[in-house]
Amino acid sequence: MIISLAASKEHLRVGGTESDGILAFYIGAAEQSAAEYLNRKLYSDSAELAAAIAAVPSVLAVASAAYEASLAAIPASITTAENTYAAAITAAGLIVNSVNRAAAVAAADAALIVDKIEIETAAVTAQMNYTAAQTIARETRAGMVITDMVTAAILMTLTDLFESRSDTVTGVSVASMPFGSRSLLQPYRREIGI
Repeated sequence: MIISLAASKEHLRVGGTESDGILAFYIGAAEQSAAEYLNRKLYSDSAELAAAIAAVPSVLAVASAAYEASLAAIPASITTAENTYAAAITAAGLIVNSVNRAAAVAAADAALIVDKIEIETAAVTAQMNYTAAQTIARETRAGMVITDMVTAAILMTLTDLFESRSDTVTGVSVASMPFGSRSLLQPYRREIGI
């Protein structure tokens, strides 16, 4: 949590500890709501942001190496699958009973298909992991250190969550984030694709 429980309790004028659990939950929700509206990760200070950005190259290097290793393993995996298939077809050819021979060929065909799917799945998974690492890197680099305006917006959202505690309010419009919070966050909002 970026906003402390103590600061939240002071803002809401809540004493005691009986509400600490739900407050911690609402603080997390309010911070997540602000981060999602901003399209940015939020950091408590510049050192935390700098550390996250510094970790990006190693995260990308690990994901890239795994992807390259997966791609490099494909030819050998295909050769192994095809050799296994050829051996199974050769063995099936030695079966005298035509029904059993056909069943053995069908089993070999199915095994080859499964092997090729597993090879392709491993490559696609590695590519997806690398793409996810790239996305995390972009999001990390676009992160921001929390400002007073962002803190105020989070506290406004927290107040709304804590005081409403329900989506159903008779005679009142319910929004996902209070208008005042959006107004405070708007100058820092990073549009999708930018």
